[in-house]
Amino acid sequence: MLDKLIGPSLPPDPAQLRPHPIANEYPMMDVHEYEGLKASIKEGGFHESDPIWLYGDPLMILDGRNRQRAANELGIVLTAKCYRTFTGTYEEAEAFSNAKNGHRRHLTNTQKEERVKAYIAKHPNMGYREVARACGVSHNTVKKYKEPPGEKDFKKFKETWDNLSDEHRARFVKECGPELRALL
Repeated sequence: MLDKLIGPSLPPDPAQLRPHPIANEYPMMDVHEYEGLKASIKEGGFHESDPIWLYGDPLMILDGRNRQRAANELGIVLTAKCYRTFTGTYEEAEAFSNAKNGHRRHLTNTQKEERVKAYIAKHPNMGYREVARACGVSHNTVKKYKEPPGEKDFKKFKETWDNLSDEHRARFVKECGPELRALL
């Protein structure tokens, strides 16, 4: 993916940059994390080794929304050395963002669930393991949200049914048959 990275490059108006929708898939830092970042930038300056990544047309922030915001609030004018442009496909930009943010963000279980569901909705034909890698969760977590509602209960019922004796199956049909026919 290194061939998709270009830099340094100064966007037309850095102070007016907006987040790319891919970046918005991750929550912003909480107040405490953000204040720590801002204090760090104020004390040590902006580190060009961790640039703000831009993507799209018009250019938008793919990675570095919090750093850009902190620099703006602190009145720091960032130079071209503080920016890089990602030139890959949308899917490659998503993978890049996931790689950059997956280890960086401490997402709650609810936030992880929302990310997984959104990713599944965008990529319905993608396998469990691919979605898991992209979202930074286990494939079993993805499976939980990718299966249709009630699928787990159905599988458990079917497994139980397969293990019943003929006598118990006949009893179930006798007791529940009329109710089941009414549903159909």
